[in-house]
Amino acid sequence: MTSKVSFHEATDTHLVASTDYSMTEIVRAMDHAKERHNSGNHLALGDDKLVARVHPGVMHAWCAKRGVTFSQLMTDQALTKQFLEDPDNSNFRIWKGKI
Repeated sequence: MTSKVSFHEATDTHLVASTDYSMTEIVRAMDHAKERHNSGNHLALGDDKLVARVHPGVMHAWCAKRGVTFSQLMTDQALTKQFLEDPDNSNFRIWKGKI
């Protein structure tokens, strides 16, 4: 049986999202990031660095622990940087240089 992780994001008045993620999907994203890092394939399109490949479930869990919304994480550069520099998320980093 595949285990599922559920994340819910809500405002004071309604549920915004309810999503189930399999642990297999999360591990697959982590393995992909490790393979890209180990192969030295750190580029996205053009010369841009590909910093990380993170499964949305990991991002939702991080947000829930800190009391912020997924939307805030996606729009606030300082918050995004905190997420990427969090040691708990290092397994999802492809390019591990300074952000």
